[in-house]
Amino acid sequence: MECDLHGYEQAEAYIEILHTLKECKAKNDQILQIIHGFNKGTILKSYVQSQKFIAQMKKEGFRLSRKKSPNPGTSCFKIEP
Repeated sequence: MECDLHGYEQAEAYIEILHTLKECKAKNDQILQIIHGFNKGTILKSYVQSQKFIAQMKKEGFRLSRKKSPNPGTSCFKIEP
């Protein structure tokens, strides 16, 4: 499933990512691709690729492991059971 964060501030992005993770869980989708951009999206890219982000998602009940993404404007995650 994809989560496009173009135009979002960090707090809004956090909420959108949680919403998408809940959808993934409901649809039993184990891969999340977050589209953050790479030119103007560096703040969101840095956040999404940080350990802080992984820890925050774990506190929300989602265990994520980062997967390699061929596109510098996206980050991919496997949603662990």
